[in-house]
Parts: sequence; structure tokens; C-alpha cells
Amino acid sequence: MSKLYTGMGDGGTTSFFDSKDRYPKSSMRVEVLGALDEMNSCIGLAKVKCKDLRVASESCDTTFVKILEDVQQNIFTVQAEIAGADKHLKDSKIKEVEAVIDSIAEILPPVAEFRLSGGVEASAELDIARTITRKAERRFASYLHDTKMMGLEKGKPTMISMAYLNRLSSLFYALARYANYLSGIEEDSPRYN
Repeated sequence: MSKLYTGMGDGGTTSFFDSKDRYPKSSMRVEVLGALDEMNSCIGLAKVKCKDLRVASESCDTTFVKILEDVQQNIFTVQAEIAGADKHLKDSKIKEVEAVIDSIAEILPPVAEFRLSGGVEASAELDIARTITRKAERRFASYLHDTKMMGLEKGKPTMISMAYLNRLSSLFYALARYANYLSGIEEDSPRYN
């Protein structure tokens, strides 16, 4: 029987693909990996909440589940890249996300002001995914900055991954709005009382 634990991290360190050295779990590299893991788990929950929804426009016809599963797969590639594996996203992944966002924008009314999260459960869950994605993007940017400042190249991810994360928050925003639209829920704006 294989164990689900190794005990290797009990001292507060971990290792990466590109080195036999141990690194503190408090490092920015580990922090960004954790943020991406949190993001991927949240996307998994959103996927469950969106199982009956689909994007159907002239330029795109696919399910929310398919879109979210593709994102999860791509996040694993980004994580592998950060962990030092020879895995990298292609620029085409950004274009795929942009195509979905653009197809939703063809259907929804233009954004005139901020909106309150909520409406149907799927929309609310996608908004949570959006905010966690923004947090992961900030951690990623900090890691890139720290790596550059210290002159390190090992484990340094490409800027394609950074751009991809930036697009994902827009994707989740579009999907959240669209989930409410499909359910006939009108957007509610802040009143700034």
C-alpha cells in the first residue's frame, strides 16, 4: 500500500523539480504554488455549480464545465512550470480564453458600472473564483519580481503564464455575469450609501 504522505515537509521545507535542495515553505515560490492550488480547487467547485450551463453564441458553443476543465488543466501546467518542470503554456491558451470572453461580450449588455456579486449560486461561485484568481495573480507577480530582483532564472515562469492568469479573472467575471443572464437575474449595482 502506498502512503499519502512522506513526512519530508515536516521541517517546513519542500523541493522542486529543478533542484535537489530543500526550500522554506514560506518562500514566494511556494506561496504562488499554494495560491494556484487554492484557485484550482475553487474552480472545481464552480464547475460543479455550473454543470447545466453553456455559452452559446455565433462564435462559441461550449459548456461552462468544458471551459473550466480546460482552465484547470492549464493551471496545472503553470504550477509545473513554477515548480521547475519543462512545461509551458502556449500563447494560444490566452487566445482561447479571449475568444470565450469575446463571445460572451457579444450577448451581454456592456458593463456600465460595478456590480454586486450574487444572483444564482453558479454566478456567486464564479465571482469567488475571480477574486482568488486575482490573489494568485498578485502572488505570481511578486514571485516574478523577486526572481528578477535576485537574478534567479531557475523555476522562472514565462510571461505567457502571467498574461494567462490576468485573462482568467476577466473570464470568470464574464462567466459570472452570463450565469445570471441565463437565469434572468438582473445585475445589481452598488448604491454607495
